[in-house]
Amino acid sequence: MPDKIITFEGQKPKEQVINFGRKHPLVMSKMGLIILAVALLIFGLFLKFGFSSVTSYITIITGIIGAVYFSRCWFIYNHSIYIISSDRVISMDQRGFFSRRVSESALDKIVNVTQDVKGLVRTIFDFGDIVIQISGSGNENSIIKLIDVPDPGELQKKITHTASEFAGTEIEVDLGKR
Repeated sequence: MPDKIITFEGQKPKEQVINFGRKHPLVMSKMGLIILAVALLIFGLFLKFGFSSVTSYITIITGIIGAVYFSRCWFIYNHSIYIISSDRVISMDQRGFFSRRVSESALDKIVNVTQDVKGLVRTIFDFGDIVIQISGSGNENSIIKLIDVPDPGELQKKITHTASEFAGTEIEVDLGKR
């Protein structure tokens, strides 16, 4: 069975997608814990006060707020992606319903690629950040940050290998803190 061919808006002719991904699914756990805590609180209110108009209104209002919160978290997770192509690195960081940052750089502008895995949960479940240092972009050594990516070590290798092939020179690798 052939691999699925991935295309994206703005893709250049003959540009191939090397890697496409989004944040590690575990980043959604914070939302899950908040929803669980609120559900337990509402259950506790029903146990203490029973079914009354006050607890019903609290439940309805909390349900509406919870649905909006869940929708926002899912939207941000689902629309925050990164693409490593044969020509460039693209990061689309969705920050809210109406806020998004898109960063991109040609592979030959990459100077350094750093992985950063901090904390027990990130170490156990192998996810973290990738910081890509870019040269010649107006700002002295600008960066592109891929946040909460799964298996940052493997992604770092793919980026450095692809950039080295594209530029014809070695890219500096910083293993970061693990």
